[in-house]
Amino acid sequence: MHNKECWLVLKIWDVPLGTFTQLENAGFEINLSDSIFEDNFNDSIIKENYTQNDKILLINYKKYDFEKIRPVIQCIAAYELGIEPSANINAYLISFDNIYVLINLYDDRGMEVLTHDSVLNKLISDKFNLFLNK
Repeated sequence: MHNKECWLVLKIWDVPLGTFTQLENAGFEINLSDSIFEDNFNDSIIKENYTQNDKILLINYKKYDFEKIRPVIQCIAAYELGIEPSANINAYLISFDNIYVLINLYDDRGMEVLTHDSVLNKLISDKFNLFLNK
């Protein structure tokens, strides 16, 4: 995915619109993205208790660079571990270039990688076999 276009989708819980203090304090520079779409989160399919301060951000990077999203990943793990800086967020990394892949970074315990690409699945399976929950 390096140097390919990707989207970072963030669901941020209980944060006023336009406020990214938790992520900014962790070193996340949202202005490094190529485009940003922000709105209140209202999912009519998934029935959960949302508040008016639950936000969704769609962040586009024309060229993926792990260092740009590292603070987001660190905030997710830190939130579950009770250390700062942290943020109560869900994050999804999505690539539509050549290999379609969705990465769900859910907490300090890990992530899900979803793809129909058998070569990528095998590469991940071989490299991280000891860590995989099968």
